[in-house]
Amino acid sequence: MLEPVSRLAERAIYGPRVELNELLSARFENSTAVSLHVSPTGDREKQNAIGETRQGWRDGLRVLAQKTKGDPTLKDVTVITATSWVVRVLGPMLEELGFHVDYENEDQAGKFFLTRYKLAHKFDKVPDKYRSVKPCFASISRTELLERYDPSVEPISQPNVSGQGL
Repeated sequence: MLEPVSRLAERAIYGPRVELNELLSARFENSTAVSLHVSPTGDREKQNAIGETRQGWRDGLRVLAQKTKGDPTLKDVTVITATSWVVRVLGPMLEELGFHVDYENEDQAGKFFLTRYKLAHKFDKVPDKYRSVKPCFASISRTELLERYDPSVEPISQPNVSGQGL
């Protein structure tokens, strides 16, 4: 059986896939960046249900934080990205999860990822109700990922803005 054109294009553009959980996988953009992808599944209803849950995303990000810290192939990663129509639809949830969402597509790195996304996903089957949704870019730094999703990392203390002592 032939592989869909979209999967061949994705494989040619992105590096190897690292499965994080049933929902998410990560692909190397280059030595310092990985991109998140919603894992393909034949069960569209199941994919939609897990894709919209915060817990599925949190679990995947926890696994990524552990891998980022412990896997030598991820030692140089400084940023985690996501570029898709899904980012625009789930933007508020992604912001709650710590991502910076570029709704206006002004981020220079985001422009690169958006251009590549359009090439790699030209043949994807976007659900009808989302066909008019323009893709956008989101990112979270390695530091922010580890602070939020790796329990062994001490969070950076916030300055005391009240002017009072502890």
